Amino acid sequence: MRWTLTALPSTIAITDCPATLSDPRFGASYAALEAAAHQPGERNIVLQGKPHRVFTEAGGWSRPAVVLPLDRFLDIRVKFALRTWRALSNVPVGADPAGLSGQRRSRLIASLQALDGRQEGASYRDIANVLFAAGAISASSWKTHHLRDRVIRTVKLGSDLMQGDYRQLLLHPYRGRVPKALMRGGDLTPP
Repeated sequence: MRWTLTALPSTIAITDCPATLSDPRFGASYAALEAAAHQPGERNIVLQGKPHRVFTEAGGWSRPAVVLPLDRFLDIRVKFALRTWRALSNVPVGADPAGLSGQRRSRLIASLQALDGRQEGASYRDIANVLFAAGAISASSWKTHHLRDRVIRTVKLGSDLMQGDYRQLLLHPYRGRVPKALMRGGDLTPP
């Protein structure tokens, strides 16, 4: 699997700003960026205890600028650029735009546990008892019980993750913008 800037829009591309677009009176110095300028390429820099992915070209710069392609990920690139700028400026960065919610994490964990159970031969009813404390549900009620449908959906999500959809997690929060065909093919770069 190849990772590129097009596959990971949270990577901030830093370059030198043209002199005609910047005013030296408003310039700022960022020690973390100066260190990154001497090692071109893609890497994490740790600011305020959190990693920020940056891409720099060889040669450094006198006036750092961020490259923001006008593509379907622009809004996400802007969020990450602002987050990096805040960290460089010692301003609180706020919540990570790529972070999964607690509810989403719990759902993903349950789906993998349900898949493990199913692959070990557990019935949907057994999985419901373990994951959702289903308790005593009669056999006749189980056929139409809402937990049965929930367990089936949960196992299906786990199966889909196993079949390659887990790659969409790597692209959160912009996973809906990348076609599933590209995700399952393993190559996240555009054709």
